[in-house]
Amino acid sequence: MALLIDAIILGLLVATISYAFLVERRLRALKETLGELEPAIGEFSRAVDRSEGSVAQLRSAAVNLKAEPQTHAPERPAQTPRATAVRSAPRATGAMRVPAKAELIQSFFDSAREGRA
Repeated sequence: MALLIDAIILGLLVATISYAFLVERRLRALKETLGELEPAIGEFSRAVDRSEGSVAQLRSAAVNLKAEPQTHAPERPAQTPRATAVRSAPRATGAMRVPAKAELIQSFFDSAREGRA
């Protein structure tokens, strides 16, 4: 009876070690993939920052145009259904602005390299 229990424990131990080895290999592959994606994600973050800056400039330009007195009212082009749909789209809920995205992304990759992620 004791021999049977020892054999079951040994089998479970081998299965656990095998599974841990498999998980470790997958984690190593994930870290390598994250390392390969780091430049692309960094570039995406910079592009988002540039687009946010452009939107802010467009808003300030629109405010400035509204503040200037107009001598004549320009004709407004007819709105397309797409323009109407874009304006009436609901704002994303739960989204928040992160002022230092580059630092946030860099800290993520640093912690992933150290094995904390």
